[in-house]
Amino acid sequence: MEIDDNILQPNNGAYEKGEMRVGLPLSYIAEKLRGALASAHQVYRIINHSAQIARPDLTNSQLACQEPVASACVSFKYSLTAFLAMYNMLGMIADPNKVDSLLNCDQDEFAVWLNTVEREGSILG
Repeated sequence: MEIDDNILQPNNGAYEKGEMRVGLPLSYIAEKLRGALASAHQVYRIINHSAQIARPDLTNSQLACQEPVASACVSFKYSLTAFLAMYNMLGMIADPNKVDSLLNCDQDEFAVWLNTVEREGSILG
């Protein structure tokens, strides 16, 4: 077995297509995606915290199915997918528990994770 057999592709088998484009710089788009993702993370944490206070009788998994917590979670997941796709790093969320662990990060921990994506990924392919 080759060592490369154990290394995931950056986009973990997601659809890939080479393209040439003219438009806004990808770094600008990536910056805006990061801002949207950081905001979605914060909104989810605020809504989830408020829901925990309002409904202490529900478990975390029960709260996750309640509105507006569920909508905030879906918004975060779409933003996360777009951000990671921009950096060719979709493989970072191959673990089904990764999204939940990111949602449970505080703002500083999440910023460190975002910095890692930007440092290790590439918007140029």
